[in-house]
Amino acid sequence: MKFSFADAVEMLARTPMCRPAIFVVQGLEQSAVVERLPDDGEVFASRRCAANHWHTPRFRGVDTGETRLRETRLAEALRSPGAPLAWMTPPVLNERTKYAAELDPRTGALFARAYEASAPFGDGAWFVLAQRRA
Repeated sequence: MKFSFADAVEMLARTPMCRPAIFVVQGLEQSAVVERLPDDGEVFASRRCAANHWHTPRFRGVDTGETRLRETRLAEALRSPGAPLAWMTPPVLNERTKYAAELDPRTGALFARAYEASAPFGDGAWFVLAQRRA
């Protein structure tokens, strides 16, 4: 069974979940951010990045003020890409960072980095999960 970009977004937006979540969905020509509560969801078409805050006004949470700055920095990095995960610098990288990933559906590249609380701030283990050359 094949799924389209629209199918993936719809599934993330409507399938009941046990916890709130924010998903970034990237296709070859389309992108979206899906904000989820267990029984509710909102889709923001054409968004390409998300930080830890809601854009949906009816979803409540605590905005520390730094999350909007993080999202702005992520959006800036998307306009001028560099080395994999080069955008993982403060304020995007912070003491609560656990995981970062960068995926490119055009090339199949997928880079991930996990951060441990016991490791020095900003030090993390690299995982190149898959990489295809175009």
